[in-house]
Amino acid sequence: MVDTADLIRFGYFPKELPPPFTTDYIANHVPLLLSIAPQKLKKSRCCRHSIPKVKNLRRDLKIPNPLNQLKLCEHLANNWPDIEAFFQRSTISLSIPIKDTEKRAVKTNIDIRNIYIELLHRSIGCSFRLHVDISNYYSNLYTHSIPWAYYGKEYAKVNRDESLLANKIDRMIQSQQDGQTIGIPIGPDTSLIISEIVGVAIDILLAREFPNLKGGRYIDDYFLYFEEKEQANEVLRKLHEIISDFELNINREKTEISELPDYLGDIKWRYELSMYSFKNDRESQLNRIIDYFNKAFEYSKLYPEDYVIRYALGRIKQLKVHKENWPIYESFLLHAITAEPSAISIATNILYTYKEINYDLAIDNISNLIDAFIKFHCRYHHHNEIAWALWLSKMLKIKINDESAKCISKILDSIIILIALDLENNGLILNGLDKSKWIDLMDGGQLYDDNWLLCYEADVKGWLHSRSGKDYIAKDKFFSYLKNYNIQFYDVDKKSTKYELREEQDEEPDEYIKLVYI
Repeated sequence: MVDTADLIRFGYFPKELPPPFTTDYIANHVPLLLSIAPQKLKKSRCCRHSIPKVKNLRRDLKIPNPLNQLKLCEHLANNWPDIEAFFQRSTISLSIPIKDTEKRAVKTNIDIRNIYIELLHRSIGCSFRLHVDISNYYSNLYTHSIPWAYYGKEYAKVNRDESLLANKIDRMIQSQQDGQTIGIPIGPDTSLIISEIVGVAIDILLAREFPNLKGGRYIDDYFLYFEEKEQANEVLRKLHEIISDFELNINREKTEISELPDYLGDIKWRYELSMYSFKNDRESQLNRIIDYFNKAFEYSKLYPEDYVIRYALGRIKQLKVHKENWPIYESFLLHAITAEPSAISIATNILYTYKEINYDLAIDNISNLIDAFIKFHCRYHHHNEIAWALWLSKMLKIKINDESAKCISKILDSIIILIALDLENNGLILNGLDKSKWIDLMDGGQLYDDNWLLCYEADVKGWLHSRSGKDYIAKDKFFSYLKNYNIQFYDVDKKSTKYELREEQDEEPDEYIKLVYI
């Protein structure tokens, strides 16, 4: 059963953030904090943090204010048996949230890596596939549609009592987003739970019209199979009607009816890369490394919307490279970061791992890459890439040059600013950091605004203070409790993941891969 502390500890902060960002401290004090939290919902705004989606597209992660996130997590955990029973009403969902015992608070009932096999079995005897994608699902989800989904639209419009389970979720999501009714935060596990309520409701309504559907839905993607093409068209028309009734839209570019057997998309490159083996002898390993990276770079150009390089690094992250082969392997890693910036998180862990086992790293090359990387991504406000570049600098103890520091000074992103302040505190940023715009954010009003994380954490760490010198945290009951109990959201002692290296790498990586199913 899902509980509040787990939703906070493992499911609050987005998984894409660098390692020092933590919710362990607040999770340890959940009962106390809930006991002092005001009953009335308080409007707040989420911290935003931009991450790469595919080659030229972005998505904004959102980190809700801790007061409102605590209350939402408590509400979902307290009502978990009822929510779980509602999920079971879908016969085609492949993304029912269940308790995770490894990395997050919840996970989908079918692992994303097994979806292809599951759909392969479900499509037997069919000649056509209908793929329907709900456009920008999280960002467009209408909060009032949550009670519509849970109770039925007619009932929900008449019964607006805020004590009702789904009505309360609606109000809580609004309170996280300054009263806005469009969208739910991308990042927290609570949003997977909430989005599935709407997804299951769509499944139920569709099944009433077509009770013998074959296929499944994974979050916002439907994969349905038919003997006749007209059957697929009929279901598509009805699905469009149902989705529209929830104030959502179908992504026409990704929606299609195709004849089976279908083209496998990224399955081809993924299987080819997964078949590579790396021999133990030095020369054979070197040849395989060169061939492997060349193939990964080739496929990344052929499939620009897939995370080919991220997958490729994830698969060999634990490969033990001969010392003689390390220089070329390292150079490939650095090229991989430039070619697919989202791969920097895995590349950082790999570089840190080899630093810890005393391999000679090309520090000058890495330093040059970091500075060029920061300047480029600052130009476009690519938050996640900048944050990981700064974190890589800390892990390898590489100083940031003045020009890069000036670029960072223009960014108003709490994640980036906190890592930059940590680097400055450790002597890795000596000059060029203009903190005047950041200091302007050190104000009590920001504790419930979109820079709440910086406003609280930089003050607790003593890195920044308000211009007036007043202790604005002491004036806020909730945040003063956090400070008094030494609750932190940034752990200066955290390190990158150190991989356990082995002679052969033959496992599928855990990192998310965008799959194309039959």
